[in-house]
Amino acid sequence: MAEKHLEAIEHDGIIPVKVVYFRKEGDRLADVVLPHWHQDIEINYLIYGSTIMWAHGAEREISTGEMFLVNSGEVHASYRSEICEEEESLVLLIDYEFIRRYFCDIDNYHFTECFTREQTDYLSCEMNRIAELYSNKNKFYSLEITETILRIVIYLLEHCTDPVYYPIPTKKGLRNIDQAIAYINQKYTQNISLQDLSAFLGLDQEYFSRHFHQVTGISFRDYLQLKRLNAACFQMENVKKTMTDIAYDCGFPSLKSFISVFRKYYKLTPKQYLQQKK
Repeated sequence: MAEKHLEAIEHDGIIPVKVVYFRKEGDRLADVVLPHWHQDIEINYLIYGSTIMWAHGAEREISTGEMFLVNSGEVHASYRSEICEEEESLVLLIDYEFIRRYFCDIDNYHFTECFTREQTDYLSCEMNRIAELYSNKNKFYSLEITETILRIVIYLLEHCTDPVYYPIPTKKGLRNIDQAIAYINQKYTQNISLQDLSAFLGLDQEYFSRHFHQVTGISFRDYLQLKRLNAACFQMENVKKTMTDIAYDCGFPSLKSFISVFRKYYKLTPKQYLQQKK
């Protein structure tokens, strides 16, 4: 059975940047990435295919040749597109402190999240070069990738920064969401509710529901479903169990509910998905 190709390249010597390269093989799809945040600047580039990115309260479908930048501390996620699937992509995670070392005023700026045609042309050319260097793996490919990343960082600083104009979630607000996600990740196999989670955090249920959606881009219910779905997909591929057992093990109230959620995100039933992979 063909597996997806996913390579994370740690650049912890010359520059602190991680490169993640994905190429679809067979019927294996790119993973749904649940809402999360980190200090790194993240650049997502679709070499071929389509996916849906969510960040800073906005959802956008990006397709072949397009990219999406996530600023430091922004909650973001990615979902599958209904039009077509992500088949080849490249992600750069650039250390925020590394950028601050050369641009000490960075806290008062943010990077452009949607690029102009000219910016896209330049950056896509450089991102394609990184993918090509990785695929060919010549003698000095790692050094050449590092050189290319440095050009990208310089270009972003020179051409793609604007003064900060929107409120960033407070540390307390992010801490509440962080605790909520940790709670869900720990108890997703159980019958948990928004009321349970709000009580655990000591917050009003209606307020917390709005706050969770505002910060993560999806509702508590949708996040819980995605967490359960990701766990079920792992079991389907790695554990010999019936679909019913997998559904109950991952917190779904019934097999029917599991199939309904699976179809919502994969556009297939679990059985059809496994048949395609075989």
